Amino acid sequence: MDIVTYAKNTAAVLVTLSTLAYSSGYLALRARAHALGTDPAFTLVDEGYVFAGFRFLFITLVVLLTLAPLVLAIRSATLWFVSRIPAHLVYPAQWLSLCLLALVTIMTLKILSVSGSLLQDSSMGPSSSVLQEAIIGRQPAISLLLTFLTVLLATLSVLWLLRARLSNDNGPFVWVLGVVASIQIFMLPIYHGALFSDRKVRVLAASPDAVQGLSAPLGIVDRTSKHFTLLGRDAAGNRRLATIKLDDLNGIPIKKIVSLNKFMENDLVASADRGVERADGVQARHGEPESDVSQQANEVKTMVLNESDVNKSFFTMLIDYFNLTFEAFGSLGDSAVDAGQLWSVEIDASGRPSEAHQIGSFDNLAWPVVGPDGSTIYALQQGQIVRLGEDGQSTETIKSDARWVKLIGVTEDESVLGFVYEGSETKPAILAKDGDIRVSQSPLSDENQKRKSCLLQEARTYVGDKNLSVRRSERGGRGFDVFLEFGGEVFNLSDGGDDRCGQASLSPDFRKALFVRQPRY
Repeated sequence: MDIVTYAKNTAAVLVTLSTLAYSSGYLALRARAHALGTDPAFTLVDEGYVFAGFRFLFITLVVLLTLAPLVLAIRSATLWFVSRIPAHLVYPAQWLSLCLLALVTIMTLKILSVSGSLLQDSSMGPSSSVLQEAIIGRQPAISLLLTFLTVLLATLSVLWLLRARLSNDNGPFVWVLGVVASIQIFMLPIYHGALFSDRKVRVLAASPDAVQGLSAPLGIVDRTSKHFTLLGRDAAGNRRLATIKLDDLNGIPIKKIVSLNKFMENDLVASADRGVERADGVQARHGEPESDVSQQANEVKTMVLNESDVNKSFFTMLIDYFNLTFEAFGSLGDSAVDAGQLWSVEIDASGRPSEAHQIGSFDNLAWPVVGPDGSTIYALQQGQIVRLGEDGQSTETIKSDARWVKLIGVTEDESVLGFVYEGSETKPAILAKDGDIRVSQSPLSDENQKRKSCLLQEARTYVGDKNLSVRRSERGGRGFDVFLEFGGEVFNLSDGGDDRCGQASLSPDFRKALFVRQPRY
């Protein structure tokens, strides 16, 4: 082969790859925009398509490499099965299998019906669509499962089609199989775009002058070469999208970059919970009738009452009742889990734990703590505090306007201590038994600021050299486990293997530990 022919072949390969990446990237970005509801003004030529396309091809190849053993096993099992059945049943069995494959392929088209997910406000409850939850990022396991299934189906269909073509069969069976395989290949970038394309939100430090009717925080959720799409809330607390020109963001800094799910669950929900500010200074709850304004006024007054005393009582109770210390104890900054199953461990006087056991069947609890009676458990469920019954199956939601992000403990008078998300900031808060809530509004002292930083970490340190920490699992290596250090010994409380365990806490008497476990599968 001379150098000219080699150059032509190389150029042809590069052009083919670029075309494939361009078309795949276009489909992926279009699918992302359709699923989220942004739908910006796409241009025909954009370098972003090529980048998104190569990213899709790379991820698909990684998934295909992971699935290779399963594909080979299924292919071998299929060939073995075909060789064992009578010859006159092979053709009907192939058509039956093709019909089932076509039915599954039609079911994968369901994702095309999901659109406008960013405008579907789920702050008052979970979405009714599992696909929508996966698109937003609340169900990463579902996203991963669907990606693997679509790649597996497409791979098996292509292999089946190649085998049928090699047998010189050009009948209707091959044509139908070719159509099914083509649809599956076409759906691969669509699933990638809807489930995995860029899910990072850049939160603006200030609102652009071109945006009207939306309040901070505003996040960039989509962009083209000429426009940005921003997500925020209007005065009524409803989610809204706004498209502005690229030049309108000049000079406005980005204060943080977070995942789409965290932006919607924390920043936007906290903004909605503040509600509409009334002329008399009362902040009404979103969705409540005007007749409740006087009652809300009393609640708001309770929230800001004795602001300077909140910090003092908050940290004093942590030291006096919960025996917490404020030491930097090497551990993860963010939690290893978002939410999951509730697990409990009994601990004897020597600090030796019993075998962990699951409490109830909930799979969306976070930051559990033990109540003063030693049996009642408080936890977070979608940003609200819930009290679990003794059977672990029933919950009672403790109504609160605040968006809770972490619980620290419950005192003898059943006051709940934790942190709430308010005004784009995490603040200490105390929820009394009667429902009154006090949120710290005054600046923290340097000492209390350090204490807050320690409390927001995954680890917890207690008097008597008792430490709770979260580290990589010693069994499996892909998960995280909760460890208790006491008396010079280290005990693995969770031993979850490849599961993610975290958000642990000890009861005030140190005889019980709670933690959250998020199964890998």
